[in-house]
Amino acid sequence: MIIIIIRVDYIFAQNTTQNPIDRSNNALNSVISDFGPRYVNSATASKFHFGLDYGLSRVGLQPAYTVESGSIDVLPLTASDIAYIKVGAWRYMHCDYGVTSDSLWELTLDGIHPVLVIKSDQTTISHVYVLSNYPNTTFRSVNVEKTIGLGEIIFRPNTLNHLHLDRGNKIFTNVLQFLPRSDVNSPVTTLNLKYNNNGTATVFPSNIIYGNIIVESEVNYENEKDLDNVVLQLGDKGVFSDIFAWHYTGANHLTYTSYSTGTSTVPQYVTHQIGVLGTIRNNPNEGIFPRDGAGLDIFKYHFNSKETIAGSTNPYNERR
Repeated sequence: MIIIIIRVDYIFAQNTTQNPIDRSNNALNSVISDFGPRYVNSATASKFHFGLDYGLSRVGLQPAYTVESGSIDVLPLTASDIAYIKVGAWRYMHCDYGVTSDSLWELTLDGIHPVLVIKSDQTTISHVYVLSNYPNTTFRSVNVEKTIGLGEIIFRPNTLNHLHLDRGNKIFTNVLQFLPRSDVNSPVTTLNLKYNNNGTATVFPSNIIYGNIIVESEVNYENEKDLDNVVLQLGDKGVFSDIFAWHYTGANHLTYTSYSTGTSTVPQYVTHQIGVLGTIRNNPNEGIFPRDGAGLDIFKYHFNSKETIAGSTNPYNERR
């Protein structure tokens, strides 16, 4: 008997960075949109999410903190929806500009040079951060700093009310591999074998399955939020081997790998924008189907099988 298995792989960080919101050792806290294919209802939002989104309230004056120490390489010159601050390899995107209503955070210009001012109270400046080309040693009589430590306030959200954290523009790297987390639950995978029943993906009614099979892997990784690879295995009498794999390395698609021929450079398996779980399950097409919300994707692959005459050793001796 040939058995089909979908295996999912996930990653763990092995360093001493931290969560940018609560400064804990679990980077999964407060994540509202995870890395990878996602369902979006906006024409301007990317179907492939290159970072992690953390929920923050601009009205609630919530700050975000550095996940790692480093040099301050980018400070915005003007207000923008996609304005970001870059510290070392990390980008903190959708930052506010100007003075926040509590006056404890200010992103401004000193001539042509951007300056970030952090206050501990209304009258006390605790930090002034500048870029490496800043010409002066002080700003408002306070010594400037061109580097920042771990766990320091670096960010306030603009009207988008969230922090987007990544490591560069359209870098296909899941940033969770650089961040710690205490949740080590394995993703839950549900495998269904279906067929196209007049346009509806329908579970086979018996154990006799042949023809064009829809291999549907429903992966709930809500506790991990970092599904990276999907691997299709075939097994015979308990011995399994990888035959195909798909990796999240394209803007709106998966990159396909055949273990017999190597990696294809042709984009495959687009991200379908459906969102509703029941509608996704009924869809007969191939591809990745992210549900609305973080932590659940459905992957579908078409697999052909044939019924052979019982006892035949010729795999092409088909039953007609």
